[in-house]
Amino acid sequence: MKMKNLKISIFSVLLTFFASALFIGCGKDDKPYDPTAGYPKDATVRYEVSSTTNNTASVTYTNETGEDTSIESVALPFTKEVKKKVEFAEIFTLLSSIPVRNNESESVRVKVFVDNKLVEDKTASSNSVSVVGQARYQFGQ
Repeated sequence: MKMKNLKISIFSVLLTFFASALFIGCGKDDKPYDPTAGYPKDATVRYEVSSTTNNTASVTYTNETGEDTSIESVALPFTKEVKKKVEFAEIFTLLSSIPVRNNESESVRVKVFVDNKLVEDKTASSNSVSVVGQARYQFGQ
């Protein structure tokens, strides 16, 4: 009798285990996570450059074609908006350089917004030759 009860108990445990696995494993959400889902997508990228110590800078940014655009001696504050259909892992970069005068400390602040949300905010300072601020954003990160 003990052997029969033991077999029934083992059978019951196994049946419960397999039934649970069957119900848990058959849900609609069994698809693996796909980070590329939703790409390509339309996005608006806005760049901002400012300085409390200088009124001009050199600026390089990723443009609508995915290439870099460089502008020398642009008036600060600088703002540029780019609209583009972006791919997963596509990178947008903003780079700004300000020359240092008379070994005085200079600073530059660079910001990147995606669809009006601030995604990168960097400030750089230096008192030798030039100060360079760089911000970058990678879609899907």
